Amino acid sequence: MKKYIALFVVAMMLLPLAYSCAKKDQPEQNNDNEEQEQQPPVTPPAPAPGPVVITAITAVSEVISFEKNPAAEQPSYFEGAVCYRIITIELTSSNRYYVYEISTSGNTRVLIGKYTYKEGSITCSGEFNAVIEPKEDGKLSITVTAGGKETSIEAKGDIRKVGSPSAECAQAVGSWTIDATYIKVSGKGLSLERAFKGCDIYSIVKYASESGLKADPEKVAGYNISEISFTKAKSLLIYFTGASPFYGTFDVKDTNFSYKLLVGSNDLMNVTANGTLNFTDNNKAVLILSTTADGYSGSLEFDMSKK
Repeated sequence: MKKYIALFVVAMMLLPLAYSCAKKDQPEQNNDNEEQEQQPPVTPPAPAPGPVVITAITAVSEVISFEKNPAAEQPSYFEGAVCYRIITIELTSSNRYYVYEISTSGNTRVLIGKYTYKEGSITCSGEFNAVIEPKEDGKLSITVTAGGKETSIEAKGDIRKVGSPSAECAQAVGSWTIDATYIKVSGKGLSLERAFKGCDIYSIVKYASESGLKADPEKVAGYNISEISFTKAKSLLIYFTGASPFYGTFDVKDTNFSYKLLVGSNDLMNVTANGTLNFTDNNKAVLILSTTADGYSGSLEFDMSKK
């Protein structure tokens, strides 16, 4: 019986090291059949949850999520007088990170930059300056530097490896520029359509306003889309030349496309939208979004080229 107990104690000690320790030789088996028959059967305890382990990211992206944690247990830090809670950290195979955060007042934002991996830790630089390291107790240690102040945090988190996407998502993954935008709006006696080079939302809304649509172009000044990016984890990034990026999630099945923005929206880009995504040629695609608002219905067509 002592041998069984010793075996279980050793097994429990080795579980937290399962990802980093080499396989050990098995202990010598007891060949005394008579002694084994005298011992009652023993059911091994269920394996304890393994620790959070971050491995080098080379070809498969990972998402570190704190969404399942109660708000009080999500990692948080102050930037000036504002407290931010970290919801997800996406690490891409191209060594980019996207950190989705919510402030105590409910405002959302996404921080973008580059990360490096070395000796079991992730170092983020750019808008999110932090070092992320796994701990033996299964928690993550996150040291954030913001506003000249360093904050050390420990929190449980789920790490999800992102495998190979569907064929449609695989085609979408990457960065796209907009060659042209085609707008079509009808309703309340109004009917308008026009093509624009690139996608300057200010110019589009200004045209619609001058044509009778109730919209204020000044609210979208600077929203000139420079790039749209899709990741393997189905994250959507919309970059502008004169405004902070929008961030959300997307999905594509066959040609059916949908998105939901978690950060940002304006008079032209609603929080949610549905439409179609078609790949017309090598590194070319057409994204059409259908929208309805305030008695108007319409569509936005983006002719895109992959960077």
